[in-house]
Amino acid sequence: NMIVSPELQDIQLQFWMTETAPKDALEVLKFTKVYHEFDEENKFLRIMTKEEYLKREFGKAKPTEFKVKHADVAYIESMVASLLSSTGRVITDQRTNNIYVWDTEDNIKEMQRIVDEIDIPLQKAEFTIEHAELPDIEAVLASQMSPSGNILSDVRTGQIFVWHSPNILDQMRT
Repeated sequence: NMIVSPELQDIQLQFWMTETAPKDALEVLKFTKVYHEFDEENKFLRIMTKEEYLKREFGKAKPTEFKVKHADVAYIESMVASLLSSTGRVITDQRTNNIYVWDTEDNIKEMQRIVDEIDIPLQKAEFTIEHAELPDIEAVLASQMSPSGNILSDVRTGQIFVWHSPNILDQMRT
């Protein structure tokens, strides 16, 4: 007994194998992105696409909400979107800084780790420039910044104010 996924109804495969067990012959289907699973309890073979197999194997999409507090929500959204699986979805509410994600649990754990690393409060550092040109130092500091940071310079006093994450500020100080 076989159950074939509706997505595979129109696909026709032809190949010849000799002296091969049926179970080994079914493994060849994986090269054509056709997967199978045998249900011992009901005694039937389920034939499905690779996407359906991965969904059954690794779980359905789980909803999660990320509340961005300190970083630019568009920047965090781009990081989260880059980690989405083929079945994952993301919606961002720019008004409330919420990012809604539906994806597998493994992907969501990695997204949470990234959001926790990036969405941190910015700290302020003050640099007084005495022996160099202020625009030159400002350009060097600006090259080390990510989109979430901010820089402000005061030519009159020779000071540069930077708001950024602590690790970037430490790099700028060295």
